[in-house]
Amino acid sequence: MTEKECINQLESLLDNSRSMAAGEDPDEIWKKDTEALEMAIKVLKEKQWYELIKDMTIEEVTEALYEYSQIGVIEKLQELKERDTPKKIELINGGISVCPECGAKVNRCYAFCKDCGQKLDWSEGDIG
Repeated sequence: MTEKECINQLESLLDNSRSMAAGEDPDEIWKKDTEALEMAIKVLKEKQWYELIKDMTIEEVTEALYEYSQIGVIEKLQELKERDTPKKIELINGGISVCPECGAKVNRCYAFCKDCGQKLDWSEGDIG
């Protein structure tokens, strides 16, 4: 399993743990599992960045960041981060679930919108 595959699997487990922790009267173990998974994902992602820049000088890192900003990479990364931040689904016309980002119909089994890729938050309460 690659690090990327591991991160994807951990993120899937995190979604499951969050939904269990958000339920009525959740067991403390789900809250601890959620916290541990969040930390593991953060550590792996930081390691990936470190591996990418570990042999670069500060000048090289600065230059690379400048070049990335010129071609929109930093903005694209910010856009992707926003898209991967779960947003509450919206209910319209008698309970039809739609993506809060693009308005496409979504099924309860979707973790992401099939049209725009927005990560969906299906937790109960305060649905948009």
